[in-house]
Amino acid sequence: MPTLSMSDVRSMGMLVASMQGKGVAPPPEAVEGVPAEGVPGAPAGARPSMMMQVPGMRAPMGPAPVRPAASTASLARQMQGMLVSKPGLDGRRARLDVPSLHGVDLNLDQFELDDALRVETHAPAAVVAGEALSGATLAKGFWASLSSKASVFSAEDQSLLKQVFNPHLSDRHDEGDNFTPPDPSVNYIEKLRRLVKREEKVRQQRKEHFFSNKFAASNPGPLFPYSWNSSYEISRDSKVDGSLLKPRPDYLAQASMFDHVLKTAKPVFDKQTEDGFRFRTYKFGTLDVRTTQEHDGEEIVGAVFSTRSVGACSSGKSAEATEKIVKVSEYVQAVGKDSADALARRSYLVLETSEGNVIVTEKCRDGTISWEENPEDIEDRNSLAKFIRSSPCSCSKKSLVSVSDMETYKSKKDKLQGSSLSACKRYVQEGFNFARGMVDRRDSGFGSKGFWHKGKAAKNAQKETRKQSRKAEAIAMRAARTATEAKPGKRTGRRVIDPVVVGSWDDWTYGEVMAFDEQQRCYCLEMQVGEEGQESFQILCEGDWDMCLHPDREDASALASRLCGPDADGHGKNWTIREKETVPGMVYRILLKVDENDVALKVEWEPLGLPASWP
Repeated sequence: MPTLSMSDVRSMGMLVASMQGKGVAPPPEAVEGVPAEGVPGAPAGARPSMMMQVPGMRAPMGPAPVRPAASTASLARQMQGMLVSKPGLDGRRARLDVPSLHGVDLNLDQFELDDALRVETHAPAAVVAGEALSGATLAKGFWASLSSKASVFSAEDQSLLKQVFNPHLSDRHDEGDNFTPPDPSVNYIEKLRRLVKREEKVRQQRKEHFFSNKFAASNPGPLFPYSWNSSYEISRDSKVDGSLLKPRPDYLAQASMFDHVLKTAKPVFDKQTEDGFRFRTYKFGTLDVRTTQEHDGEEIVGAVFSTRSVGACSSGKSAEATEKIVKVSEYVQAVGKDSADALARRSYLVLETSEGNVIVTEKCRDGTISWEENPEDIEDRNSLAKFIRSSPCSCSKKSLVSVSDMETYKSKKDKLQGSSLSACKRYVQEGFNFARGMVDRRDSGFGSKGFWHKGKAAKNAQKETRKQSRKAEAIAMRAARTATEAKPGKRTGRRVIDPVVVGSWDDWTYGEVMAFDEQQRCYCLEMQVGEEGQESFQILCEGDWDMCLHPDREDASALASRLCGPDADGHGKNWTIREKETVPGMVYRILLKVDENDVALKVEWEPLGLPASWP
């Protein structure tokens, strides 16, 4: 039999004891003059930590200290009494209930630690120690069992070891195959438990302070690392007075509604402690959402605040029935995963009146229609919902809609049955167009844009958009003019500014600017009669439909009508070129004559004949 050195015997003993989940028993006093040898392959000692220790938290752990080697007789007794209990941290030992061994084969020439080898034993399989780890090396088996659900450790021991070997605090993962488990003695494990409990207490205090309105990103306080107090990393926009933070337990109870926005949102505050525990703050409109996340866990919403200042909202104020609807917006809001129908969506309308009031209306799943005026949480709700579309309203007398009209629409729809998702969505879509003055129209804001642009509704919408654009440009031009342009003491009631002609030849869509003839003191524009043999037109000052030059009756001729405007009363009152000698394709020149003060005098037109290329 080959002769083994004392170092080889000690290595084998350490391996067997470690695979059984227990450490080697404390050795007797070293023999005088004979120094104790270290275990081959094991670290020489604990490495000093390079991280500053935080009060209440331990410093990163180094390798466990190695005990002095046992004597030959002690090692033999340990190998003879092989441990058979399931690996644990309680320090208790058990022995095989078999006769003492008479001899041990110490031939290690064909034994490799790097190869997976299943241990064979004469003991029953149920009591063989380390059976779960017998198919892998000790280090790999230990880390695999620590992260596996089917672990050889109990749940309590596994949780303890995970916190002890936290990769943010311990570098024992880097030891590879040289790793040895910690001391399994009762006293050592109890010390670890007490240390981990103190760390958990500090972590809980940090969470409680972070989830309160007393936490400030610019001054986290003594519970958190000192590096968090770096003022240059905190933007001024993130400083919010804690007294203005209003807790929102209603949103916290439906924390799952934030799942879809947290995946793409960028936090305004993102810090982590020495143990890898992250603290984040998100801003969604007026909402302040705070979350925490362990180094190997999921992000959890712990607090939701509203940052609306006192008196910012006009809650309790009612809108008058005569107020005009000036803007309508459509939103869709996701329903939380905890609800009965997790795939449901809530569509709702936001109406803004001329007096600054806000009205929110929607059809609920129980069939009722809600109507809220100046709700307190409208900004919070809009910040979490998805914006679909919006449009200005009451831009002219023809499309004027009041609060009373919308209440009538609500009452009419309230009598109809149906509470499906489609019925709730149709209520919002029809209400969107009703607020714009289109009572018989319903289109969706979710449809394909390419397909929608091919329909008739798209042309009408484009026409309205161009009309609103011209009006906005005219208002901007009017605001840019100075008061010195108006001559004092002169009549300015019908003063013409940048006249634009809109007519039936282009479906009242495009406005053409009239050129000014200085010699004849008139504005002029040439147009061509279509296949119907007649055309109608109006003249808009600055492209504004509410500043229209028009005759005093419908379909008027140049001679039998009186010039009116510019005002907003010209809807439906058009000049019509319809003479006996008028034929399709004939070209006319429209003339708008003004005096020296640019005040409109009369409108007339004259034929220029057929073009040479006309068939």
